Amino acid sequence: MQDLDTIKKAAIEASKIALSYSDKNFKTWDKDAGAGPVTEVDIEIDNFLRTFLLKCEPDYGWLSEETEDNTARLGKSKVFIVDPIDGTRSFIAGDKTWAHSIAVAEKGKPIAAVVYLPRMDLLYTAEIGNGAFLNGEKITVSEVCDLMDAKILAKNRCLKKRIGKMDSQTF
Repeated sequence: MQDLDTIKKAAIEASKIALSYSDKNFKTWDKDAGAGPVTEVDIEIDNFLRTFLLKCEPDYGWLSEETEDNTARLGKSKVFIVDPIDGTRSFIAGDKTWAHSIAVAEKGKPIAAVVYLPRMDLLYTAEIGNGAFLNGEKITVSEVCDLMDAKILAKNRCLKKRIGKMDSQTF
């Protein structure tokens, strides 16, 4: 429970940084090898999360989308896995469908995770052995077997082409 509480607090604090840029211009650029855009906000949040989380748990490793990989993490029992702004294109566009995604893995297996969409006030949490929750309410896996009957969240416009003939709902 301690890991989940730590990453939940980190995501909520990170959202304060992200939301402070709502009405501001910020720098954006493309990553190497067509890996997508990045913003100064991604970097600021990444730096905050690294400092905050490793202060809480200095013996954990670190793996982030915005940080050069440090293979020292491979020698750690537990590792923080972070995407400071999951959905950078949506963040840049001013949409609400971006999130802070933070997990803890132990010996390569995820044991706790948080996905927080602050503009939608959606806090998804999960912990091994305790299940998954949305804003504190237990959620479960759908029993729908036919993809045409499933609900799929896909904001990225290129995903719409892959989904094909299924109806889409804009939010």
